[in-house]
Amino acid sequence: MRISIALGLMAIAGCSATGTPFKDHPAHKEPVPAHTSRIIVYRLDRAQNSTAVAKLKMDNAPVGDLREDGFLARDVAPGAHTLNVDLPLEPGTCDLRVEIADGETDYFLVAPRVANAVAKTPGTIAQVFTDIFVPGVAPFLLGEAAIQAGAALESASRKCGGPFSMVRVVPTAAEAMLLELRESK
Repeated sequence: MRISIALGLMAIAGCSATGTPFKDHPAHKEPVPAHTSRIIVYRLDRAQNSTAVAKLKMDNAPVGDLREDGFLARDVAPGAHTLNVDLPLEPGTCDLRVEIADGETDYFLVAPRVANAVAKTPGTIAQVFTDIFVPGVAPFLLGEAAIQAGAALESASRKCGGPFSMVRVVPTAAEAMLLELRESK
C-alpha cells in the first residue's frame, strides 16, 4: 500500500514543471530586447488534466510543452499572432488571436476547460459500468470511443475547444501567480 502511494505521488510530481523558478528567470529579470515583444504562457496546478502536458504553438510553429505549475517565455516579433494550445490525441484545440505591442510583455493563462470534462462524463460512466459488468477490451474501447465522441462534439466549430483554454491576463495578476511557478522543460 505504501509503495503504491509513493509511486502515485512520484507520478504526479513528475508532471509538474521543474525548470528555473520564474523569480530567477531572465524573462522576469531582464528587459524585453529592442524591437521585440515577450510572451509568457503559464499553467497552474489543477486536478483536471494535471498529468497531461499541454502543447503550445505560435503561428503553427511549436513553442514547447507546458506542464502544470509551469511557464514558457519567448521573445517574439511584435504584431498579430495566433497562439494555440492542445493535447495530442484529444479532439479540439484552443486558438487565441493576439496583438502584441513592441517592447511589451503579454501574459497568457492555460487552464482546463470544464465543458470538455463534462462532455466526456457520459462516456466515462459507460466505460466504468461496462468494465464492471462486462470486462474485456471491447467494452473498454466502446467507452473510450464514447469519451472521444463527447469531447469532439463539444469542441466542434469552436475557436477554443479541446481540454484547455487560454486567456490573456493582466500583468500584475499574472506576475503574482508566476512567482511560484517554474519553467516548463
